Amino acid sequence: MGNTKTNYPMQFTDASGFFTVTVGSLPSGGYIWRVKDPSYPANFGSVTLAGAPATQVEMGQMKAGDLNGDNVVNTSDFNFLRGNFGIGGAPPIWVGGP
Repeated sequence: MGNTKTNYPMQFTDASGFFTVTVGSLPSGGYIWRVKDPSYPANFGSVTLAGAPATQVEMGQMKAGDLNGDNVVNTSDFNFLRGNFGIGGAPPIWVGGP
């Protein structure tokens, strides 16, 4: 709504794939939402808050592949994957990121 930006801390989904945030402090109206994980390009869309105690929003399936966190899947991500392919243990940490 206008230029107001509200960031929520990292959320974990329940067994059904849902997460819940409290929006009671936000005024009714139209909002643009954005959801981002470090390894996935962001999804975004719009929602209208009408003062209801709960509003459900489908945020879609996250598409994997953004290994360096720049919100683009490109050759940098592929080269990072290629350089770490077949290596066991903990996931590699990107050291050449933005």
